[in-house]
Amino acid sequence: MPSPSSRAALAAQLPHWSAWRNNTASSWWRDPGLRRCMFNIFCLYGSVFAYGYDGALISSIQAQPSWVLKFNNPTGITLGNLSSSYLYPQLPFPFLGSFLADRYGRKPVMFIASVLGIVGPIISCFGDSVGSFIAGRIITGISAAFYMTVAPALVAEVAHPRFRHSAQGSYYSMYFIGSFVCGWAGYGCVSWNSNWSWRVLTLLQFLGCFPLLISTLTTWQVESPRWLVKKGRREHALKALADLHANGDQNDELVLNELNEIVAAVELEESVIPAGFMDFFKTPGNRKRLASVVWFAWALSMSGNNLLAYYTPVILVSIGFTSSLKIQAILAGNSAWGLLCALTGAQLLERLGRRTLLLWGSVATIVSFAIFTGTTAGFVVSGNLGAANGALAFLFIFAGCFIIWGFPLPYTYVPEILPYQLRVKGMAIYGITTNAGALYNSLVNPVALEAIGWRYYCMFAGLLVIQTVIAYFLIMETKGLTLEDIAVLFDGADAHIAPALQDKSSVHGEEKLEEARYEAEHV
Repeated sequence: MPSPSSRAALAAQLPHWSAWRNNTASSWWRDPGLRRCMFNIFCLYGSVFAYGYDGALISSIQAQPSWVLKFNNPTGITLGNLSSSYLYPQLPFPFLGSFLADRYGRKPVMFIASVLGIVGPIISCFGDSVGSFIAGRIITGISAAFYMTVAPALVAEVAHPRFRHSAQGSYYSMYFIGSFVCGWAGYGCVSWNSNWSWRVLTLLQFLGCFPLLISTLTTWQVESPRWLVKKGRREHALKALADLHANGDQNDELVLNELNEIVAAVELEESVIPAGFMDFFKTPGNRKRLASVVWFAWALSMSGNNLLAYYTPVILVSIGFTSSLKIQAILAGNSAWGLLCALTGAQLLERLGRRTLLLWGSVATIVSFAIFTGTTAGFVVSGNLGAANGALAFLFIFAGCFIIWGFPLPYTYVPEILPYQLRVKGMAIYGITTNAGALYNSLVNPVALEAIGWRYYCMFAGLLVIQTVIAYFLIMETKGLTLEDIAVLFDGADAHIAPALQDKSSVHGEEKLEEARYEAEHV
């Protein structure tokens, strides 16, 4: 397999989208077509709102006295089951989401996920038993499994190449919009002496699903152009690309080249690479892709971050913060801080590059988590209030350091390193691995915290070091590369790039543009 430098040289020979004429304004908000493109992307961001809302929900309702009374102050394995019921379906259902998306399209799966994402919170809200609360969370978890498998791939497939990296990098940042809304809604409800305090919190989770449900019922939300080409519907793919990327101009040079690339890549992938999960093991490039996918999924689940996502109240009580109002205020503040850090990370992604952001961010995460662990131990052993305040400060610092790299990177790097045939399947593997780690955290964390307290943090500190060492040798830089460039980076001369994509003159030539236009209209 060629060296990284030779693969980079091969990638540099491919044409770049910025050289192609494009019928759009310089800023997306001034351009009708690009505004529609961003409408598609923003609606897809709603899927992450629901996921982020749930990330703060369990912590927020634990701070609601009415919920604690209603469910008899659950702790240990009982609390773990109430929390993890959302995660159980996220182990098998990504496979179903992948199958449905490849067979019937991305848009129908988004519709199904949106319906489930509305029905689930309604059941949890209006039920009067532990069983109904868990049933609603299971349905909501199925919705999340479909969303997390399909939505990131669809963002990558509909975004204009001008802002594709930013759109992908900002995708998971919307997690903190949901977390922010849940945190401050919880703060507003904590003094409400009624079961409606936790019922309202539970119900509001459907907010991100509703706009996406409506958009999937309209023609404004488009189907994936790559899926349309895959199904032989080139004329529909051309129209979708033209509407989103060139204000409907089907003769636009960028649009025709995009279509030509998609057609050539899909045809070559179909002739050379059968679409199956076992393909991840067949070539060195695909094995490295699989290792990268699993690494990001594992790192996102097992870096200590899930301690904050689900059990912040338990951690805060352990360092001397016992007031429900104060705990809810800290949760709300942490959500706002997380949103700021996630948006900062999305901007640093293109400035610093993926690898640089990941490695330096990981080092900062290790240092801050180690100090948090030490100050927590100091308070538990001595009762020193300075140590408690230090632990709280480094709890925020650790969260910020992790979020800056851990939220924009996975949903940028993972979809962009996967070829079309493996993209949804790779996202399914990513989702299953992530949720396996999250399920471990939701079941084991409350039991371990109850049994050994701060000593449990030492395991995550060790995992952070191991993850960073692996990342140093595994993760490659993809900053500024097209999807075709990245294929060459992983596969070298064996990359499945059609000759049409390697021939700059043919891509730019008027004859090739006219040929792409003719093929799209005569399928």
